[in-house]
Amino acid sequence: MDGIGLSSLRILVYGRIHGVGYRKFVKSVADKYGINGYVRNVYDGSVEILAQNASHFILNRFIDEIKVRRG
Repeated sequence: MDGIGLSSLRILVYGRIHGVGYRKFVKSVADKYGINGYVRNVYDGSVEILAQNASHFILNRFIDEIKVRRG
């Protein structure tokens, strides 16, 4: 990766939006866009997402798509 930087986003999701299956859904969207990182439950009931990719455009598409899903 000569000269190409990686952009990272840390996203915290609160409330009922994540519901059952949300982590699996987020992973499938990340895989679709070639995004590296993780999605995990946090002790306070939220979901933490770390998304990494060289393209800001791809990361924005990822965010838009994971916002669509509601509990």
